[in-house]
Amino acid sequence: MVILAAAAAVLMVPVIWRRPVIGLYVLVGAAVMIEIFPLGFPDSLTDQLPFFLNLNNTAGLRGFSGSPAEVFMGVALLAWLTSASSGGWQRLKEARIFRPYLAYIAVVGLAELHGLVSGGDFNVSLWELRPQLYAFLIYVMAATLLRERRQFLVVAGIFVAGAAIKAAIGYNRYFFTLHQDLGGAEAILAHEESYFLALLVIATVAACIWYWRPKLVVPMLLFLPVVFVVLVENQRRAAMLALWAGLAIVTGLAIWFEPRLRKRLIVISAVAVIVLGVFTATYWNQQYGLAAQLVRPVHSILGEPDQRDYSSNLYRENENANLIATYRTDVPLGIGFGLPMLVVYPMADISQSYPFWQYIPHNSLLWVAMRMGLLGMAVFWALVGTSLIEAISLFRTRTDPFLRGFAAFAVAAIAAELIVGFGDLQLENYRNMIFFGAMLGMIDAAGRIPELVPAVLRAGLLSRTPAALPMGAAQPTK
Repeated sequence: MVILAAAAAVLMVPVIWRRPVIGLYVLVGAAVMIEIFPLGFPDSLTDQLPFFLNLNNTAGLRGFSGSPAEVFMGVALLAWLTSASSGGWQRLKEARIFRPYLAYIAVVGLAELHGLVSGGDFNVSLWELRPQLYAFLIYVMAATLLRERRQFLVVAGIFVAGAAIKAAIGYNRYFFTLHQDLGGAEAILAHEESYFLALLVIATVAACIWYWRPKLVVPMLLFLPVVFVVLVENQRRAAMLALWAGLAIVTGLAIWFEPRLRKRLIVISAVAVIVLGVFTATYWNQQYGLAAQLVRPVHSILGEPDQRDYSSNLYRENENANLIATYRTDVPLGIGFGLPMLVVYPMADISQSYPFWQYIPHNSLLWVAMRMGLLGMAVFWALVGTSLIEAISLFRTRTDPFLRGFAAFAVAAIAAELIVGFGDLQLENYRNMIFFGAMLGMIDAAGRIPELVPAVLRAGLLSRTPAALPMGAAQPTK
């Protein structure tokens, strides 16, 4: 498997050199589909591809500590630099998110230097530094290389296909490999998989509202039961909360910006809220089964958690308290990368299963505060706020339903990342951060790509309001 992957990577290098945007496609697809570490199930497939692991460990290339992901990034970025005359630099300068993102990366670099000077472990610091750099580099690629609507469609297709394949793998694993018996395992897929599966559900709803194409949307709708089963059995409470929040965001944006659909969506939302309320109340105290797993995220927060959730909640509460205590030792700049957090409040030593338990905590938002202090929190939230504002502003400047649907999906994806990052390590995950960077870059790119609405129709629509666009009006012109 490693040899085949290496051969495919070598063959892809000249292709990416000629067309750097293909490197972006590969990296987004890998982020959605390929696990960072092997999971060890009998039917393991994508987790056997060492895309994110150093080649000196997986392919025996001594002295080369880079990963295939970094090779692809490097080739694509070098190709981008050598073709700077095509306007990439100018596009980057005009990108609204670029300056706050550059400020955040500057603070990340400061935290790396601060941590090393203070005695931090360099190897550990790389695990913290790499995801942040990956996200920024992917952002640069997406913001400058995506210049046509069809390229957005390619990225969307890669995401939907990749997430659907992972859902199918999880479904097969649960029912046919494990025979519905996890045998003590806490998940059937990698933890970050639940984030992408939640986004697949959100993308399906967004497609139903803004991009109704029966040949595309009907299969997505029919596949939703498989996605929900895998989401539930992967047992990630934070991802389930992110799913409900993302669906609420997409629906809210549609109600606000699409007057033509407002009444219908309000009625559907009201019915959904009532049904979910009755469902939650009915299964509030149930401990096992599909219904219990759907209610579990809310129950563990608002009600009395079961033993597993109680232990997990207690660990995370103490972990959060330790993160805050560590942050307070250097409020302005944080402690930097590569240094362990203080253990003031008791925590179980889980180093055998998770060696970085004192370095990379579950709560990634508090990780930002601990590592980069008040300065880091300021630039991080400035970056997030700017990205959300730019995504929502697309509703006022774009008339193409597909781009409006993308804007809603991007807002939901960012919010979902913050939710899973609050409780499940995701702001320090290679895969999540690559996707996060791609979303931010696509938000910047979406404001510049040509509309595919006839000019006369577009002029008439913009003279009134973009939200008045008929759902079928934005068709490619011949």
